[in-house]
Amino acid sequence: MRPQTFNYGKINGIPAPLIPLGLGYQGRWARVEGYVDSGSLYSLFRAELAAGLGIEFEKGERVYLQGVSGAAIPAYVHEVDIQLKEFRFEGKIAFSEKIGVGFNIIGRRSFFERFRVCFNDVEEIVTFTPLQEGCYRASE
Repeated sequence: MRPQTFNYGKINGIPAPLIPLGLGYQGRWARVEGYVDSGSLYSLFRAELAAGLGIEFEKGERVYLQGVSGAAIPAYVHEVDIQLKEFRFEGKIAFSEKIGVGFNIIGRRSFFERFRVCFNDVEEIVTFTPLQEGCYRASE
């Protein structure tokens, strides 16, 4: 399967692995951006996004996520459809009202389990190479 390469976006004018993706739930889809963070276990998105997809986010599996500040925030994990360029798969995403940063986070669970992720800060790109299982082309 062909690797998917994304150009870095910018956060406060600084190049960063901020990439577009789609999230879906029961036929509803949203196009969002997320910061690819190899240090985060869960992908963490804003609660408003869950509401827009029709997800009652507080009915998900409750987890407490700890950031670099040391503060734990409540988040709720849901199984959603994920579109990463030409690949679509199901994955677990956490939603929270208490995100302390100005962007969504793409963490290891569900993404790094399905892709080999390579950051190239020199060329300002991040590449996702699909592993054999867990992904299929969106056109299939």
